[in-house]
Amino acid sequence: MEGRDFLVAGWRRTSALVALTTGALLLSNASAGATVVPTYSPGSTFSGTHDPGTPGGGTPFVSPIAIGSGTASLTAPFAPHSTPFSGGSTKANAGMAHVQTTTTAKATFATGTGVDQSDPSHVQSASSLRLDFHFIWDIIGGTFGPPISGSFSVPIGVKTGSQGSASFQCDVHWDVIKDGVVTFDARAPYSTTMNWGANVNSLVNFTAPAGAFSPSSIPDNQGTTDQIIFRGFVKFVANNDVDPALIEIPTTASLATYQLDAGQSLSDFQYEPFGGVDTDKVPEPSTGILLTAAAGMLLRRRVTGRG
Repeated sequence: MEGRDFLVAGWRRTSALVALTTGALLLSNASAGATVVPTYSPGSTFSGTHDPGTPGGGTPFVSPIAIGSGTASLTAPFAPHSTPFSGGSTKANAGMAHVQTTTTAKATFATGTGVDQSDPSHVQSASSLRLDFHFIWDIIGGTFGPPISGSFSVPIGVKTGSQGSASFQCDVHWDVIKDGVVTFDARAPYSTTMNWGANVNSLVNFTAPAGAFSPSSIPDNQGTTDQIIFRGFVKFVANNDVDPALIEIPTTASLATYQLDAGQSLSDFQYEPFGGVDTDKVPEPSTGILLTAAAGMLLRRRVTGRG
């Protein structure tokens, strides 16, 4: 991702690493005597659908995307994936990675993930990027938790021009398989949608505060399946009219190009975006503030879901 420059909707951006890795499943195991490292499963999947809209651009482009290890980076064929249409074009960027230790396991999105559209004659409907993911970790040789809580947070940057629009949607779930028995939505799922109209330049955090898991621990039951699963989708939509439209997870280079609301600062969005589970956080009330472990700062202007 670093050093890879490309032009998006008239803005030059570098997909450089920022203290932002996204949409992650974060698991942390701080229980006394519990030193198990969740084992990442190669059965995990990640795919993207880039829909250019109509009438031009052809059918939506759908492809699996390789999941990286360590730092997430934009990954072919979405690094970027470009689709021209009469009078304009759209670009989509995406990437995810997994990381796990004795205290954490996370699935993160690469910064720069998102979609743009350049359609100055406004003959094309909205372009979109939908990312579907299904991350799996096996619990082998120990116990994860108790307790276990789940949370999710991702920063989104939006730019629209005259008569343009954009939207972001996410639907994420945390499941558990314990002793071969599946518990869907071991904590409450998080689902939200936000729409923007014309002449927008904005940053928004989408956050599900930490919510308690049931069951509260997952031991390794030999001979059966014991897993934590993080699954769902995120969707970015951009519609250009006169000026280019862009919706993304900001990079280091692009973050400073967004306007801040009163009371906001860029540091509010310089954190590790994540979605996942943690064994050393106290579940928060639905109206609570999420304090990120990576940044240690309060997140303002958040779209929160009940935990």
